[in-house]
Amino acid sequence: MQIAVKGLKLQNKLLTTTGSLAATLIGVNAPLPLIDLDKILTIVADTYNYTAPVDDEKQFNDSNLAEPLETFAQLLRKQHKQRAHVLALNCGTGWEANFLMARGFDLVGVDTSAEMLRRARSRVPGGKFLRMRMQNLQVPPEETFDAIWSTRTLIHVPQALVVDLLASWKRVLKPGGILGLGINVGERNSWEISEEMSGSPMLYHYFADGELEEALEAAGYQVVEKAHITGKSNSAESRNFFVFAQRTDASLDKTIYSQYAQYDEHEKRRTVRPEDLESAIALLLHTGSLTPVEQTNLCLLYDQLALRDRTDEYRYKLAAQKLKLHLQTPETLFAEDLITLLPWCA
Repeated sequence: MQIAVKGLKLQNKLLTTTGSLAATLIGVNAPLPLIDLDKILTIVADTYNYTAPVDDEKQFNDSNLAEPLETFAQLLRKQHKQRAHVLALNCGTGWEANFLMARGFDLVGVDTSAEMLRRARSRVPGGKFLRMRMQNLQVPPEETFDAIWSTRTLIHVPQALVVDLLASWKRVLKPGGILGLGINVGERNSWEISEEMSGSPMLYHYFADGELEEALEAAGYQVVEKAHITGKSNSAESRNFFVFAQRTDASLDKTIYSQYAQYDEHEKRRTVRPEDLESAIALLLHTGSLTPVEQTNLCLLYDQLALRDRTDEYRYKLAAQKLKLHLQTPETLFAEDLITLLPWCA
């Protein structure tokens, strides 16, 4: 591994350990010990302040991003969120923010680099941009955003901290919200200090195949789509990789829903506990837009709860869900459902 002397000095600043520096460089995938993320991101911000003019013209004005950005937009439209509220983490000079805002999304951009933000505000006059670190998303209220978009962010995060960072982002993401991530996948060491990529010493994390997907699952997300992007920004040593995931709620047991959906016999459905039925309903409702099959399953879930509950709450919800499903399949709505709905429509 070739490391510049300047880079070695940087490495020494980032590690708060008494061991020899050579010992910290042993092992292809060995995590760095006692890494100070604040120090790392301070150096990242300083570097991008310096390289902003170059990045604005080359790296951040990358037409190869149009394809994953369009995929991200389509996933939001599938949830019927034409005016989705999007958080762009490490928004850079605003090229990606401008792309998403032009498609009708409401966007807030966050970056640590003051110079990057200055250029973003110039590029997108109507945009909302804040200087904030990605590990300190304490200002937005919980469940503020329908989606988070972030490229060139996790490449600067120590491997051991990726899961915790992804999990912390869930606080501002609505249930069922979409997370779009861009990373580099390559054959290099997990961490490398390089001046060749940015002209300044900085840490880069090259993900192994499947590493990000595992981290997302551990952090409470479900991967919904993946894409390798080819183009001039890729090299023989690394390639751009985009993963799109959806926030899930760890308290909801997906196996209950998957098992329940297969219960065709009335008596089998009656054996499921009411609390599990409610969890399955919550899981379905958190997914956003439902397919006709999922809507039918939701009716079945409400039906079982209506049979076990003495109040009219679940009878109403069952009838209301059937009314929604009726728009696609008229034969599913019956007269008694309309009668159930009448008191609620008065």
